[in-house]
Amino acid sequence: MASTSPHPCTQYTPGHQVHFIQAKLSNAGEWRPVELVSRHGFEALVAVDGGLETWRFHAVDSTRQLLDEWQPGSAGFLSDRNLLSVSAGFLFPCRHPGWWKDCA
Repeated sequence: MASTSPHPCTQYTPGHQVHFIQAKLSNAGEWRPVELVSRHGFEALVAVDGGLETWRFHAVDSTRQLLDEWQPGSAGFLSDRNLLSVSAGFLFPCRHPGWWKDCA
């Protein structure tokens, strides 16, 4: 399992932090249900739109906490702006490997 980052992340790219503008705009759009199939560390296998996707998240404590609360078989909701609502918070999944950027 990946370890947590020793420094704060400053990226708002997929898999990292949610920007407040992204969160605000997501509230105006459509949300669709997704389901967590399994998770290993900061990678999650998610059922979405009739298929399976592997999503990646940044290794920070706040993300780990939300992911730990999202149990396999549980629903989450994905906005049309790629914001994931789970438990009592929001995450910005990296849905495609080519989108991932490591923290500086």
